[in-house]
Amino acid sequence: MTDHDAELVRGLRELPTTVVSDVLGDLGYDAQVLSLALRPVISTQPSFCGPAFTVSGVVSPETGPDLRKSQAIDEMPAGAVAVWAGNGVEGVCMFGDLLATGMLQRGVVGAVVDGGVRDSVTLAEIVFPVHARYVTPKASTDHWRVQAVNEPVTLPGVLQTSVETAPGDLVLADADGVVVIPAAVASTVLARGSELEQREGAIRDRVLAGESLADVMRDVGRI
Repeated sequence: MTDHDAELVRGLRELPTTVVSDVLGDLGYDAQVLSLALRPVISTQPSFCGPAFTVSGVVSPETGPDLRKSQAIDEMPAGAVAVWAGNGVEGVCMFGDLLATGMLQRGVVGAVVDGGVRDSVTLAEIVFPVHARYVTPKASTDHWRVQAVNEPVTLPGVLQTSVETAPGDLVLADADGVVVIPAAVASTVLARGSELEQREGAIRDRVLAGESLADVMRDVGRI
């Protein structure tokens, strides 16, 4: 990751997903928020942002260790967000504490999992933030296997649509949810998002100073 990329990621991480979602909508990307079923595994976990490193798999009865899964983690670069596409898997986990520790040691900043994880207590202890569809004690061995790594994936969105997520797209996650920012517009999102955050802060200050919210909104118009 270049210095410019790192600065971009740091800036986006400071913005709330609410602001980023609004900016993306104004830019014509109205369906970039992932399904509300993807929730923080730990309520106190920090927000995170980074380029997507995708792992995709399918339900499979194939037996034996899923070596491609651990190999995928060994390929994850520092600063990445691991995006796990379960593709309809139910009941089993994509990873637990040991693979999460491997990701943490690689410098991965967090994970978004369209499926399950386990060992949530340990995830909290090692401070590895994860948004997942569910938590389960059941391992994926003999039930789900990795098929592809660092290729575009399709994830469920909030508007009953799918969100196409390509390697290198920026993934921002906080307490409100997860937003996928196409790499091509990430710099624009940061610039416009920072402006919007400042405008909203100014509105908040005026209301706290005693002005009527209705009067302020008439003055500033649409945020």
